[in-house]
Amino acid sequence: MALAGPRVLGFAIDDLTKAVTGGKLAGYGALFARDRRCRRTFQFIAGGFSSRLPRHSSTDMRNGFFAHLERLPLGYFQRTAPAI
Repeated sequence: MALAGPRVLGFAIDDLTKAVTGGKLAGYGALFARDRRCRRTFQFIAGGFSSRLPRHSSTDMRNGFFAHLERLPLGYFQRTAPAI
């Protein structure tokens, strides 16, 4: 995906050195716009996953730890509780 823009630019430069027409310019402009839109969409999706993933994993770890503490017998807490 990251190479699509430079590749289209290379094709555009090669093609436009032969003959420049309004149709060619409009077509390459549309390709650049579509490439940019696709990149932004994928960056948005990836950013959403990368921001939510740590939050979900830390919540899962915290919930698992609390569930483990709930399963421990009361004697464990009486033995390991600090003296006040």
